[in-house]
Amino acid sequence: MLKPSKTLILSLIIAGGVAGGAGNFTLPTTPPKGWLNLLHMRKGWFGYESEVDDPRFFLSPKGKTAPLKEMEKELNLFQSGERKKYICKFPLRYLYLRKRFNLPPFNFQNCPKLWKALQAIKPYKVSIVFADATINKPAYMFGHTFLRVDDNRTNPLISTAINYAAKLTGNDGGLAYAFKGIFGFYPGYYTPMPYYDKIKQYLENESRDLWEYRLDLSPEDAYKIILHSWELKDIYTDYYFFSENCSYELLWLIEVVRPQWGVIDHFRGKSVIPIDTIRYLYSQKGIVGVNYRPSLYTQIKVITAPLTKKELSLIKKIVEGKKSPTQVLTLKISPQRQARILDGAVRYLQYRAKKEGWSKKKYIPRFLGILKVRSKIPHISQYHYPRPFRPDLGHLSHRLSIGWGYDGVDGAQFGEIGVRGAYQGFDDLWEGFRYGSQVIFFEPVFRYYPTKHRAYLQKLTLIDLKSVVPRTTLFKPISWKVKFGLYRQPVAPDVVKNVVEVNPGGGFGWSIGGGYFYTLFQTTLKYSNYWEKNYRLGIGGEVGYLRPFGNRVQLYLSGERLQYIAPEKEKEWQFHLSTTFKLSRNTALLLKGNRQFRYRWSSQGGIYLLHYFSW
Repeated sequence: MLKPSKTLILSLIIAGGVAGGAGNFTLPTTPPKGWLNLLHMRKGWFGYESEVDDPRFFLSPKGKTAPLKEMEKELNLFQSGERKKYICKFPLRYLYLRKRFNLPPFNFQNCPKLWKALQAIKPYKVSIVFADATINKPAYMFGHTFLRVDDNRTNPLISTAINYAAKLTGNDGGLAYAFKGIFGFYPGYYTPMPYYDKIKQYLENESRDLWEYRLDLSPEDAYKIILHSWELKDIYTDYYFFSENCSYELLWLIEVVRPQWGVIDHFRGKSVIPIDTIRYLYSQKGIVGVNYRPSLYTQIKVITAPLTKKELSLIKKIVEGKKSPTQVLTLKISPQRQARILDGAVRYLQYRAKKEGWSKKKYIPRFLGILKVRSKIPHISQYHYPRPFRPDLGHLSHRLSIGWGYDGVDGAQFGEIGVRGAYQGFDDLWEGFRYGSQVIFFEPVFRYYPTKHRAYLQKLTLIDLKSVVPRTTLFKPISWKVKFGLYRQPVAPDVVKNVVEVNPGGGFGWSIGGGYFYTLFQTTLKYSNYWEKNYRLGIGGEVGYLRPFGNRVQLYLSGERLQYIAPEKEKEWQFHLSTTFKLSRNTALLLKGNRQFRYRWSSQGGIYLLHYFSW
């Protein structure tokens, strides 16, 4: 009896059919949805246009904007003497047209490279995998998604991952990367690779947990996804960080096999945040299971959590070669605890070696030395890694805030409304997000002062990033921030204007009293045409503390001191306190107040209703 995978291959590629002669077909008057999906095409204001920018994706010179011309061209080529060349390049398009127009059958065994790939992968089921967000890599500050196609065996590590990503040019970084990524100057490619390579990348090298969401797709759908990814091999599309990004382009593979879910039409023309694609698939009942895979960093934290500072210090010294692992056996502790220390040392060694790029000559002797000592302890360790709050169950990615308060600078009450494009701040609910990581993009806030009958743009935050990661005996991360935007603030005694501000900083964080405490050195550069020389340059510091109380209350307080050094010698103080109360998953109440010194002391505070939503 044939295995299910082989049965599917045969049914898909060599089932018989009555052949029609070349040109013996009638084109539809309107392009079918299934054909548009295969071309990654939709109808816009100016007609049809494919989102694929590589001309090699089309066989007709007008294929990018004329789907029926492309259909006619492919129908002719699929029945010509060169049919093998074109069918082997576009196998799923051939299957689609063959079913619709009764084309001659074709055996995919005549495509050696394609057949070899199908035999190696044996597609059976599909998962969409979410890699946890990391603020330290700009491309992944919102997380990342890719597909995993499994065969019918039990080990997913040998499965095939299908990834879409921008191909960077040169040594772009910082502003160059941001500019090119936002405005589509990078080509993006679909790339198949072994799943274990993604495991190494995310779990080991980048310390990012993985969430594997099993899709409600059949084995036949899995085959079609592989065939379509074959058609996209080495084909580029222009990559856009906020819209046509890794998560959006991946949805085309799902759209081809499940058009009824409407994933492309839902996200097309919008900013696409990876976790939002998972939430939408859930809303369409497209997800049937979830599996959590902890990173190496998470494993180390769980294994070493019960250990004392002295034991953690021993792990570090063993890994650095300053102590022998045999010293663990001399400790007057239980064998189970000795095993835990050595298990932690093995994983911490792997973590350091990958992070710091150790050579095999340095790594292998230490690795084998720890394992040799560990083998002398008969205890078999079984560690349970608690599953964190699922990222798809956190609050939605966009925020509307409506509030009322008093502003001591203007000496009047105000009403305020703000909209945040994305996606998490220190005064937001934290379940489902990486604690201590603030990622805010594009947040305009407007105020209206009823006693003055005046409205103002209070601020326009373009980017506000802050990363606070606690330092421990084993891990010594840097905490940092960068803020850029337009803010309404005093520029002279009793004069308030809009000021452009850039505010970077760096420092350290610690875990204290159930929360995160941090201290940062910071610089600031401000611009206002009110000032004679148009700018202020300052240096200073910031301290802060954020702490959750259960899953319903979030506290955040901070203090800042700035000393302007050019062109004027001025000083500035600011203190902030906010408390957020969870009302529901996507609704919260925020109380916040500020005390500041800019030319004179003033206070302001307010109460805000927060509502989280998706576009």
